[in-house]
Amino acid sequence: MTKIVEEIRHLLWDRKLPRDVDSFTRSLWFLSASNKDLSLKYIREMADLAKSLMRKTSSKNEKQRCSTWLGKFANCLDTYQVMSREWISEHVWNLPPVRPFEEQERRKCVRDIRLASGVERTCFIGDRKLTDEELLGTKEEGDPMDIGPDPDILLLTPKKQSTGPEARV
Repeated sequence: MTKIVEEIRHLLWDRKLPRDVDSFTRSLWFLSASNKDLSLKYIREMADLAKSLMRKTSSKNEKQRCSTWLGKFANCLDTYQVMSREWISEHVWNLPPVRPFEEQERRKCVRDIRLASGVERTCFIGDRKLTDEELLGTKEEGDPMDIGPDPDILLLTPKKQSTGPEARV
């Protein structure tokens, strides 16, 4: 915690804004977990520093940089929920309003390709109707999970079949 406080004090003394707004705000969030009042003080001081730099400079680029920094700082404070949106909009930078959640209209399905419950599937080979057991290759008697008398057959490496010109001879 003291490292964070020293870094902030150094920035305020030098009247500089941190380059990485996200990591700086994350540090303030960690600080707020242990000392909310100190974190609030430094948030206000950094926001005031950015606003005073923006007012005092005559350079349009510098004003834009400070304005962008304040906007990012406010968004990061809101993202990490260091303070409430209202407080951030009032003391740091005006945040855009939260968009209301709009539930999308559910479109009616033109066609549902899933099988409905209670619908019987029928498969034919020629004129003969097949049962599910015949399709799956299992019989009703016995365990369908049984792999036979030699379970090691699953672990065997398949033999390579030659398909090249020497196999045709």
